[in-house]
Amino acid sequence: MLHEVVRENLETFLAQARARTEHGFGVPRFVDEELRAFLRCGLVNYGFARVRCGTCCHEFFVAFSCKRRGVCPSCSGRRAAECAIHLVDKVFPTTPTRMWTLTFPRRLRFALAKDARLATTILGIWHRALSSSYRLSAKKEGFKATRTGAVTFVHRFASNLALNVHFHTVMPDGVFAVPAPDEERASFIAQPPPKTEEVERLLARVVLRVTRCMSKYFEGRSDDEALDAMDALAAASMEARKDSDVERRQGRQEAFLEGFSLHAATHLHANDRAGLERLCRYGARGPLSLGRLTKGDDGKIRYTMKRVIRGKQDLVMTGLELVEKLAVLVPPPRVNLVRYHGVFAPGSKLRSMVVPGGVAVATACPKPDETKSEVAVGRPPKPVTRDGTSYIDWAALLKHVFKIDILACAKCGGRMKVIAVIEQPEVVAKILGHLGMPTVPEGIAPARVPPRQLDFEIDAV
Repeated sequence: MLHEVVRENLETFLAQARARTEHGFGVPRFVDEELRAFLRCGLVNYGFARVRCGTCCHEFFVAFSCKRRGVCPSCSGRRAAECAIHLVDKVFPTTPTRMWTLTFPRRLRFALAKDARLATTILGIWHRALSSSYRLSAKKEGFKATRTGAVTFVHRFASNLALNVHFHTVMPDGVFAVPAPDEERASFIAQPPPKTEEVERLLARVVLRVTRCMSKYFEGRSDDEALDAMDALAAASMEARKDSDVERRQGRQEAFLEGFSLHAATHLHANDRAGLERLCRYGARGPLSLGRLTKGDDGKIRYTMKRVIRGKQDLVMTGLELVEKLAVLVPPPRVNLVRYHGVFAPGSKLRSMVVPGGVAVATACPKPDETKSEVAVGRPPKPVTRDGTSYIDWAALLKHVFKIDILACAKCGGRMKVIAVIEQPEVVAKILGHLGMPTVPEGIAPARVPPRQLDFEIDAV
């Protein structure tokens, strides 16, 4: 259904965007390429892999995917599952884990979505404040030389498909002691769960530092700058989020201040590796879920939100409005949506002493007090990824996530094997024509002319 909606409204959306801009270029090229690539995802007309059973010769085709990270729910789901497995098997050690969620007021979301460097700067402010709070807590207990590690998922979307830049930071709930020169592993020192008052103080420090940074950022900038097509769509998307904002009661380990919010109640036990994978998959997910998308009898698109807001849980819109919402959520190219901090960073000298499989033996750091909580870093199960990479074979990924052995023959139970990869358009067309399948995919609908009002009056008879 989503393919059909995008195919029917893409050219209309692009034409209206070109008409809204003074230079006539419309949306950026990466948005256009993202939407067009999504229309080619999963279609055998653009190439496929031939998979055949070695026993009964049963054969089927596997179409190529677009491998994009903005619109396509299938590729976003694969990327999220692949990223989660990589983080659990090769990044996060066996320690208690906590997720911190930081959201921003509406006046800052527009700037964060438009300027990737500004978002990186704000993310650095946030991580330094969070890391300092953990290290200060450990210092009060007598541990001085400590380090932290974290992984942040940068989200550009809300549950109602509105533009909402915010951070989900997943980190071990404690600090790592810097090992001595003769030690091979860093020991983990667990910290007590943060109290609501501590979360409020942390948020106050973040708000103060972010406000200073934004004051320098907006200094000398004019407020009456002309908005292009993407800016206008982003502003409209945030207005939609404004209509959905409701007052929420402050809960435990949660704080609100001047439009900022900080949530720290999501906590996982050290041995809950399956829960950690689900948490990382949640952080790395895409903006759209096909399971929440339906089409009514009136032709309107309905998207089910996570929470009931003002008595409504379904977001009702036209196909063109859905394309506009998705276009705003496409991340710019060369902007990482998963960031590594501290000892998890690629350039950290302590990374090999912390991550699973870095060094064979775990060592303990000296304790100033035997009553302090300390958890040794252990080795997790053998990862299913390729050595040195986070790539997972598509069949292994399906088997891991959905418990489906796609390479088991449905007819005889034998093993399927990829025998060829067909990419040449003429060869693809010849094979599909021989099998009686359409050789040309369904074309994109032309742009629709917007309805115009009559510029003259008709006299009544």
